[in-house]
Amino acid sequence: MKTYLSDLIPRIKRFSQELDNITLLTNQHWVVIDELSNSKYVYIFRSNSELLIAQDGKVEKGKWEYLGNNAILIERKEGSYLFRHGFFDENVLALKVDGKEEYAFLINENRYSGELDSIEKIFSFLEGKYLKIILPPLKQQEIESPIDEEKNAILSYHQKEIHNMVFEKINPLLVKLSELVNDNVLTQDDFDQKKKELIDKYSKKFQEELFNKCKNEMILFEKKCKQDLLGVEMMGVTKLEAKLNEGDLILKSKKTKIIGIYTPNEIEQIRLNGEVGNYFLIEL
Repeated sequence: MKTYLSDLIPRIKRFSQELDNITLLTNQHWVVIDELSNSKYVYIFRSNSELLIAQDGKVEKGKWEYLGNNAILIERKEGSYLFRHGFFDENVLALKVDGKEEYAFLINENRYSGELDSIEKIFSFLEGKYLKIILPPLKQQEIESPIDEEKNAILSYHQKEIHNMVFEKINPLLVKLSELVNDNVLTQDDFDQKKKELIDKYSKKFQEELFNKCKNEMILFEKKCKQDLLGVEMMGVTKLEAKLNEGDLILKSKKTKIIGIYTPNEIEQIRLNGEVGNYFLIEL
């Protein structure tokens, strides 16, 4: 079997089934991942210790034996091979070559066709399933003033960006904590608590930083006093004032001369597009 180096398997080992879960092992057909071969090899571990290896309709018979201590012996015509427990769930069986930091990967045949048919797809699948950080929705601030309304609108607009910032910051820390769990230095409950604390800490930090950055850039709007407008424009602004919601601004386009109400999301889009200089902020 083709083997691969992987630093992912030790990081997710704590989520693994044990190799002595014979029911899970024998109830599946396992496809060997070998990207150098165009052939499909299917391993069938039978409960009577018989091993069937199917390739293009031809079947080779061998034997397998669980030796205890998370070790499995596979006997084929060309020789016998000793593997250790790497990782094992209903989708992926990663067997560690005894004495080496290399793994053979076998995939549940039901997941093989097009979904997990390469080593890159397997790594991506396992990392996404077991290590991906699912961040909670950003907490909305209790609205006590127009500033709170504006802050919530800005942070909601940038929720994905903030999540990405938090993920990039805490993911390396969680990998290290995960290794401590594998080494029995931390319990799973300790890990979950520290993960929550990290998410809360950096979510608040990046929310404040991004909000302050956006507010500072908003100051760059060139201001025009309502009283300095033409009579018709002043009347139009007066009508718009009655329609303002919390967080809205009245802007005048320098290019089209059109005056209108802009919501916090629309204002944020102007900022992102670098178009702040194209508008006057009408001071009421």
